Amino acid sequence: MSQTCARCHQMVQDDTQFCSHCGAALATPLTPASPRFLYGGFWRRAAAWLLDAIIMNGVTLVIVAPFLVVSGIFGATRSSMAALLLLLFLGLLILTLIGPWLYLALMESSSAQGSLGKMALGLRVTDLEGRRISFARASGRYWAKIITGFTFGIGLIMAGFTQRKQALHDMIAGCLVLRT
Repeated sequence: MSQTCARCHQMVQDDTQFCSHCGAALATPLTPASPRFLYGGFWRRAAAWLLDAIIMNGVTLVIVAPFLVVSGIFGATRSSMAALLLLLFLGLLILTLIGPWLYLALMESSSAQGSLGKMALGLRVTDLEGRRISFARASGRYWAKIITGFTFGIGLIMAGFTQRKQALHDMIAGCLVLRT
């Protein structure tokens, strides 16, 4: 009798405790090959991304709008307007780089295991064994999306045709997106 290794997905004997291919412990109650895993497919994940984009852009608008209103109301001078616009630009840059990373990494590594968009669509992010991921792994998954972006969308579309419905950044970070 044999079983599938949760890390490298090679077939190994049932009577062994460690995978002979990668050395991973085999005593896990649930493996990705188990039929109890329901993977989050491409369209469900795309809808979750759209909800998250709406949420993140809405928060950004709420934060930035008061600065725009205040700068118009008080009729700032040219030099103070330039300084205000520079400050606004730098703040917006920080907000658009750090904000989404913290939002997604903190939410996906929390007990919720997913962003608000993922939770609304019944998805959660796990490691390859179905366990909650750490903040470091969630951060790695987030920043790996840059590499996914360099593939002209192919890295994202992979979630539609790979066996475990993984996009390229999921594979890089060793994560799964599962249906709850």
